Amino acid sequence: MLLTAAAFEQSVGVLFIDDGVMLLTAKQNPEVIGCRDIAAILNSLPIYDVEDLYVEEESFGERGLQLDAVQIPVSNVSRSNLGPLLGSYDLVVNC
Repeated sequence: MLLTAAAFEQSVGVLFIDDGVMLLTAKQNPEVIGCRDIAAILNSLPIYDVEDLYVEEESFGERGLQLDAVQIPVSNVSRSNLGPLLGSYDLVVNC
């Protein structure tokens, strides 16, 4: 859905929150738990002009992760600022 919207020149942003922040860390082995590796998809987002990528700081910290472990450029957003961020978009989809 994300890439489809971007392909039709919609302004798209992605917020990584809760366990979703784990997708941003390098050197994953998702096949161990029967999942697909999405690193290639994340790295291709700029090709589709998806450049507004956000990570909720608290979700990252609660999982003991450091922001230097992120494999793609993201902007940090605190939990208290999620409302204004989400309010800046016309449509919010939770996946």
